Parts: sequence; C-alpha cells; structure tokens
Amino acid sequence: MVYAQPDVRPTLSIILVNWNTAELLCRCLETVLASPPGQEAEVVVVDNASIDDSVARVRERFPQVRVIQNPANVGFARANNQGAHECSGDVLLLLNTDTEVREGALEALTDFITSHDDVGIVGPRLVSPDGSVQSSCRTEPGLLNALLEALALTRLAPRSRLFGRPEMTWFDHHSALDVDYVSGACLAIRRELWNQLGGFDEGFFFYGEDADLCRRARQAGFRVAYFPEAEVLHLGGASAARVGPRKAIEGYRAALRFARKHHGRAYAVAMEAVIALGTALRLVASLPRRGDAARAQRQAYWAVLRWLFRPGARPGAPW
Repeated sequence: MVYAQPDVRPTLSIILVNWNTAELLCRCLETVLASPPGQEAEVVVVDNASIDDSVARVRERFPQVRVIQNPANVGFARANNQGAHECSGDVLLLLNTDTEVREGALEALTDFITSHDDVGIVGPRLVSPDGSVQSSCRTEPGLLNALLEALALTRLAPRSRLFGRPEMTWFDHHSALDVDYVSGACLAIRRELWNQLGGFDEGFFFYGEDADLCRRARQAGFRVAYFPEAEVLHLGGASAARVGPRKAIEGYRAALRFARKHHGRAYAVAMEAVIALGTALRLVASLPRRGDAARAQRQAYWAVLRWLFRPGARPGAPW
C-alpha cells in the first residue's frame, strides 16, 4: 500500500465500519495493506462502540490506519458518512470488515472508475470462502421482487430472468454489466458524486443504503457497474449475525423505507402486505422441521410478524 503523506491528497480512500469484529477486521486490513492500489491511498476505520478489543488491536497493529471511535452504534450508513467526511480521496471505497481483498482488486476498481467518466459507482465480484460467486449485484427492492421471494418462486427457476430477478441469479457474474445496484460489502464511488448525493441516507440503519445510493446515482445520470475483474472474498453477515431476529427486521425495515421513499405510501403498504404473506408462509413451512436452526428461523419469522403488526403501527408509515 502506498500511503499518502499529510500534504498529499490520496487517490483512494478506504473506509471500514466495524462493530465487534476484531479478528475479521484485522484480517481484512492485512489484505488491504498487502494489495497496493498503485496510487496514493488512505485507510479509515469507524468503530461503532465495539465492546471487544477492535480499536486497541487496530491501533497497535496498524498505526498507519486512522481510527474514529463512536461512543454508540450509530448504524452503518451514518458511520460511513463519518468516515467519508474525514477522507480526501478522489475515489471512496466502502469495505465491510468481513471481506478479504484479492490481489489487484483495489487497483482494478480504482482504474475502472477513473477511466470511465460516466461510471459513478462500481462493485467487484464477491466470492464465498468455497469459491462460489455471491449475488454481488441485484435489481432494486420492489413489489415484484418481494412477491417472487414471498412465493418462493426465486428458488423454483433461479436461472429464469423473471424468477431469478431479485438477486440476478440468471447472470453468471463473469462479465461486466450495468446494474441497478451493487453490494455495499465493497463499493467504490466517485468523491464528487458522493458529495453531490450527500452520502448515504442515514435513515437506513444497517441495510438498504447501498440500493438507495445507487438509485440516486443513476437518477443523477451516472452508471452503476459490476466489474468482475476485481474480486473480493466476502464471508457475509459477520456483524449482522450477532443480532438474531433483528437481522430480518432490519432487512424488511430497509425495504419498506426504500419503497416509501422512492414510490410513495400506497406502494409501501402493498410491500408490507407481501412481506407479511411471505413471512407467514415461511413460518408455516418451518413448523414440521426440528433442530436449532429451524427454531431460530421460526423465532425470526415470529419477530418479523410481531413487528409488522405491533400496536400503533401504521401501514406505509415512514420507517
């Protein structure tokens, strides 16, 4: 990694938001620092009030990394906004702590976005530890996607352009493509566009901020691109896995906020109904199953239904 000197403006600013993932964070930083982007760069870690030794370990092992320590968990979107405010690179790379950067990925992403003036956001190919390709790019949240998932049609014919639409499972992920949005697990964006858009919408606490940012980028006239020549290992959900049923609730909360923000109240009401239907169907289907995993699933489904129908909830209300 080539580090920018205090009086030199870096080309690339890498931002990681951490919440109790000390071991993963350190491993991620090792791969980042071992994968030089070919330009001046800086790295910032924003810690969301971790109770493990994340901050101490980063400061001890990576003194060249700047650390912002929050007294409370302010959410993924707001923490990334904090990090971006402290950075000065022409390109911002938002990176999850449960990732490992493969050789050449940083340089490939930076070169791609700086050499294509009409590209505002670019994401790499994300792979699992077993080498399988993840759904690194998707179509944005909406009623059709929600209905396909509620009725389990996405599993019926994943290679179909219709049924495989939500996570683009029809796409082999081996070629570059303009998409609705790329995963926030690893996302590069032009600094000027980030400033123009005002960064992430902080109303999204943990999920949905990537889809919202990419939609606003496309509305501003920029392309959102998936670029598989850059590859990043993604373990997936390391922080979210610690919060149990809340993971499911936050995911649906984000989808409903996206629906209300971009399509209006009536659309959000319809989304709520579809989400409730899908959750109820999955709950019923899980009843015959036994074991800890099945019980955990049922707890999550019940939590979502209680949240949707909690006292005082108003259909289509802002989330």
